[in-house]
Amino acid sequence: MIRIEKELKALRETEIAKAEAFDKRLEGLHREMNTRFEASKKRFEAIEKRLTLMQWFMGVGFTFISIIIAIFGLIQR
Repeated sequence: MIRIEKELKALRETEIAKAEAFDKRLEGLHREMNTRFEASKKRFEAIEKRLTLMQWFMGVGFTFISIIIAIFGLIQR
């Protein structure tokens, strides 16, 4: 009976150690994922700035071209 209790205690300690190791591994993965998400978030912010700037340039360009076409249309009449 004592031998069984000792083995159960050893098994319980082993399971606790495995659970702690698993928790540490999950914490490490969580930190790694957070750093990757932050890095990708920064990249998307830079891309968003570029796209916004490109959108403004396109809008200004189309407006300028439309005005020039309108002016040439009025001059030819």
